[in-house]
Amino acid sequence: IPGLVNVDFADVRAIMKDAGSSLMGIGTATGKSRARDAALNAIQSPLLDIGIETATGIVWNITGGTDLTLFEVNTAAEVIYDLVDPSANLIFGAVIDKSLSNQVSITLIATGFKGDKLEGKGTHLSHNDVSLGMSRRSSNSGSGSVEIPEFLRQRPHIYHPRA
Repeated sequence: IPGLVNVDFADVRAIMKDAGSSLMGIGTATGKSRARDAALNAIQSPLLDIGIETATGIVWNITGGTDLTLFEVNTAAEVIYDLVDPSANLIFGAVIDKSLSNQVSITLIATGFKGDKLEGKGTHLSHNDVSLGMSRRSSNSGSGSVEIPEFLRQRPHIYHPRA
């Protein structure tokens, strides 16, 4: 399915490379606050053994029908961004799936847990927690690492003497 904002393998690799354990959460919701509820459901997913608060990398995708709005994408992003460490590397995608009607689904992969101890009980949040969804930081944090492609890396000079 073509996306509005595509997440590709390079994005997943950037988050997961050398990051240790990874956990996945999936959340769906319908109704008036479906984006916020889907984000909370993904964060509280039984697939997430511990909370995402200590993750150093998160890649997430929101999928909705043709009625998915940019405001809803932003609402889901605020719920996730407000919960994680400000220095975490976050990558998101947004997809329109015409088969979905009045439903939003969020898939989240969290990696690089500080201490890498996966013994917790997950993130337990109330859907009534009014602090979620309030912008904590600008989306342009400037953090994250950039890997130099191999063809741009400096290679050792090989001397070819002329005979």
